[in-house]
Amino acid sequence: LERLTAKKEKLFSEKDLPQMKIPPSTVTSVGGEKILQNKSLAFKHMLPQETGDMEEKLCKFGYMTKCLAKETKRVSKSLSWKIALPFGDLGLLSGEECIEVANLWNQFSKEMKKIVTSSDKYITQCR
Repeated sequence: LERLTAKKEKLFSEKDLPQMKIPPSTVTSVGGEKILQNKSLAFKHMLPQETGDMEEKLCKFGYMTKCLAKETKRVSKSLSWKIALPFGDLGLLSGEECIEVANLWNQFSKEMKKIVTSSDKYITQCR
């Protein structure tokens, strides 16, 4: 994001519309001079492909972060009573309880894989 912003800053200071890659229809409808004089307007329209790619990445990152937080909260709730045991009592966990903990973490891993594969669906909804 910082590199894209820096690139836009440089292009705006150079006042070179073709390098800004603003679609000709936008230059015509908004006005080239207006774009060259208004930084926020120029930033909104310049480098549309790179801006779209960045927005897609940000959307995907936000979705993944939200899903990860939700899944971590779910798993930690189911494990919280075991984690809360005094360390001396951890050895008292039965084999079945250890298997249950392993199964919960396995389920967590599977859910994370689903999140990764389903993120592309969400990205198309973000647009």
